[in-house]
Amino acid sequence: MNEIVKLITKDNKITIYTLSQKLNVSDKTIKRDIVKLKSDNILKREGSLKAGHWVVLK
Repeated sequence: MNEIVKLITKDNKITIYTLSQKLNVSDKTIKRDIVKLKSDNILKREGSLKAGHWVVLK
């Protein structure tokens, strides 16, 4: 999950698909990890799914 945070820090508009490609895991794995990061208040999404961006809180 640290790798997800690093990639989002570099590009806050990165997509789940791009994250999965860069980390060589499935979209489902990225989605599960993002749910965990959100519940731990490390990550949040601002705006819409298409036009929004990620915000790293910690």
